[in-house]
Amino acid sequence: MIRMSSAAFFDYIDYAPDILDDLSGSILECFSKDICISSPLAELITSYPVELAYGLSLINCWNSSSGIPLWVLHNYPKVGWVMERLRDTPCENNECAYCRGAFNGKGRTEIFFQI
Repeated sequence: MIRMSSAAFFDYIDYAPDILDDLSGSILECFSKDICISSPLAELITSYPVELAYGLSLINCWNSSSGIPLWVLHNYPKVGWVMERLRDTPCENNECAYCRGAFNGKGRTEIFFQI
């Protein structure tokens, strides 16, 4: 009897899930109001997966006094750059709930001054 590992079986049938689309879609679905929908998620997933994970975890627990911990910046200096790609680069897409809210000067002024 021949025993095959599951990895060998999937290699044999030439199966490769399209994980980038699935993962990008899942991230956008989970963080739809917290990140720009035009952010380069596929690039970040493949090139900066640890930095992306830290960035998303920080966004998930963000409050007004939170910042990127120094030990994270020391060990993963690209986390700040990844955060810029996720939140600090406005897009022109009208369907982007995050950019419509975060970069709306009038709306943000009203929130800041509690008008």
